[in-house]
Amino acid sequence: MTNQLDLVFENQGQAATDSLIISQAFNKRHDRVLQDIRTLGCSDEFRLHNFVESSYMNNQNKEMPCFVMTKKGFTLLAMGYTGPEAMKFKEKYIDQFDRMEESIRTEGAVSKPLSDRQQRILHLQTTLEHEEKFVQVDSRLEKLEKDTRIDSFQQTVIQKQIGSRVARVHRDENLNPDQLDKKKIYPQLHRNLRDSFRVPSYRDIRRIDFDDAVAWIKNWRPMI
Repeated sequence: MTNQLDLVFENQGQAATDSLIISQAFNKRHDRVLQDIRTLGCSDEFRLHNFVESSYMNNQNKEMPCFVMTKKGFTLLAMGYTGPEAMKFKEKYIDQFDRMEESIRTEGAVSKPLSDRQQRILHLQTTLEHEEKFVQVDSRLEKLEKDTRIDSFQQTVIQKQIGSRVARVHRDENLNPDQLDKKKIYPQLHRNLRDSFRVPSYRDIRRIDFDDAVAWIKNWRPMI
């Protein structure tokens, strides 16, 4: 017998089944099911909307005829199938048709084709959402950049610049008229650097201020 999950499928947005599945579910030869469909005696209009001729490849790789049908087509065909087993499968079919139709309706509410105006509106909304996300990302990156402190390499550069400047100031009479000792020049430079960049230590200088800090050190002179 065919597994319950295989009885009904979606076909072009409609719940459907086919003659092959029915032949297996009701334990009938497929050629007999085809004959039952062809001799139903329904109107041409009903047949056109509820039975669609199709084909499949059999085990010998030969193309064979079959019918795909709607819930209405199945209902009309299954009226002639009687007995306890037939009734059981009729109930399963009807239940699965209902479930499939509900599933298609639910998906259709989401995937229903949009008009040109709706597509333009959706495109605009998507563009605005993307722009908002980019703005948020840029804002976070800007904040991160502002908050990021200099790394160990940049700290070493700052230290070397401070050492070079202190040495230059120490030996230059114009920059150091009071002939201050290096031990006094170092703390003054560090203090002025912290005050200028508003940090507790040169290690806390922001990365975006690194170039300015280096330039500041190169031009620093003691307060006289």
